[in-house]
Amino acid sequence: MVMIIKKCTIIVQKGSEIMEEELFYYNLKKKEKEAVLGFIISALLKSRRHAGLESNKGFFDEDVNVYLAHLLLAYTDPGYCHSCQRYISLNDLDVFKMIEDVEDSCLKYFVYKVNADNLLLSLGIFQNLKDVKDKSIGRAKTYYELASSYNKEIYRRITAVSEVLEKLSTWFERYLTILTETRKEYFDIREYVSDPEISSLIHELREYEKECLLHKKYDEFLDAYSAWLRDKKEETRHRLELIAKELKEIDTGFHFHLTPA
Repeated sequence: MVMIIKKCTIIVQKGSEIMEEELFYYNLKKKEKEAVLGFIISALLKSRRHAGLESNKGFFDEDVNVYLAHLLLAYTDPGYCHSCQRYISLNDLDVFKMIEDVEDSCLKYFVYKVNADNLLLSLGIFQNLKDVKDKSIGRAKTYYELASSYNKEIYRRITAVSEVLEKLSTWFERYLTILTETRKEYFDIREYVSDPEISSLIHELREYEKECLLHKKYDEFLDAYSAWLRDKKEETRHRLELIAKELKEIDTGFHFHLTPA
């Protein structure tokens, strides 16, 4: 079980050396912070043993471990997720339409890869595609196969990445089982946090959201009041009264009465 607590890149120029701070998580079991990538790789290897699918069993696939570890690490980065979001769809037609008139093999490779990755993690880690599992598995295998083909087309040869993508396509169910085991053993917050603690966390988040909304609404109210003092227009008055009503619904202690102009 992990909770990400810090991601900060600090560039320090020291001669020609550039130092970069690592991404850490907080281990709830050990009560200490550790490097994320090391934890993920360790979790994947242990999950493989638990599932009886050890590395290099039948064929070499330590390279897939590295790929999966970096994929899981990438999904902790909001920037990466945001950059991929516009290219991801759960609809086959949408994916094919994105690239039907595209000649750039790099973009085709990227679209198929991120959609395959998304299906793999959705099924294995997030488990939010249970109702369409078989169909999603078939799509993911096809996407990985196409991504591998375009990767080879880009570099005009078989690459380490294209080989990994081929393995993910051919043995998709194997890696899905490994990720499912990883989720169960290492990404389940319920094992280390009690239901009352989760409820308390949700309550705190809701209170925080309410506080942020309240501050925003007070700012809107002050802006509207200032605007009404300047022009005394009927539409400005109406907007002020509407915001005051919304503010009252959030903060019952708020009182405002507008004196007729």
